[in-house]
Amino acid sequence: MCVVHGHGGDFAGELARRLAARGWQTVLLTSAPIPVVEGTDVFHADPADPESLDLALEEIRRAYGRLSAYVEITARPESGAADMLSHASKAQLKSTFLAAKSLKPLLTDPDLPRAWHVTVDRFDGKLGLAGSGSSARRTGGGISGLAKTLGQEWPSVFCRNLDLHPDFNLEEAVDIVIAEIFDPDSSLAEVGRHPEGRFTIAAVEESHA
Repeated sequence: MCVVHGHGGDFAGELARRLAARGWQTVLLTSAPIPVVEGTDVFHADPADPESLDLALEEIRRAYGRLSAYVEITARPESGAADMLSHASKAQLKSTFLAAKSLKPLLTDPDLPRAWHVTVDRFDGKLGLAGSGSSARRTGGGISGLAKTLGQEWPSVFCRNLDLHPDFNLEEAVDIVIAEIFDPDSSLAEVGRHPEGRFTIAAVEESHA
């Protein structure tokens, strides 16, 4: 069963609909108004309140059984000063970290054959390599850092942060997210998707000869 956590807009709802069409049991978790998706139940939680998140996840577990996948569509970034995180950006980071804490005992269940924890941002599509120094990019840096940490601490869980360029339309963006969710290569903690192509970060050994 998959929980799609949206922060407003229609992205999360469309992703839930498409996953359900592929045979997944999906539910929506949100704290903001979200379009109705036929056949998909909606649960509400305060993303800044860990108790509220725990209660919502427990309610979902009781209603649908074991949770094996979680996809968070983060809020659209604000433009902000490069020297500080905006209030909304700080709230987004807090929400994502609290959700990971609440999800740990569910996704790391040793009886699960495979579990997913995927976060989706819409920044520059190049993992910050496009030269943005905005507070939005710093938010993305924090969330991608979380994906790397979870990948180390939760070795049985597919953990990835996906940075989508904002020029992708809704259908394109959902297609990309689904492709990344089912990527067999679980070694990549962060992936950027840009109209120019797919971007990852790899260590390169520098010669000092």
